[in-house]
Amino acid sequence: MTLDDVLREIHDVVEGARAVLLVGLDGIVVACAPPEGARAWEAAAAAYADLYHKARATQEASDLAPPDEIVVGSAAEFAVLRTVTDEYAVLAIVDRGGSLGRARFEMRRRAPALADEL
Repeated sequence: MTLDDVLREIHDVVEGARAVLLVGLDGIVVACAPPEGARAWEAAAAAYADLYHKARATQEASDLAPPDEIVVGSAAEFAVLRTVTDEYAVLAIVDRGGSLGRARFEMRRRAPALADEL
């Protein structure tokens, strides 16, 4: 199964998913479902990668484990970032009325398949 296949599966089963991206923790979009949306999400991917690094530094400074997942909510949508490896994460953008819990579950469940492809 390819990276695109795994991202597409997550996107297709999560109600309200606008995009599911594989991002480098340097902020670069590696793959996206739907694929035509990758360019639109580049700025978000970079910002959430930066947020991850800040959260990680805060956790380490507090003698806490690094975050596996970060969830940010707004009035319109949620953004969920879940680490896949030390260098990559999956980022999902889900409409507020969508299924945040299902997004989190599918990202956690499919992270090993993504890691295997990297």
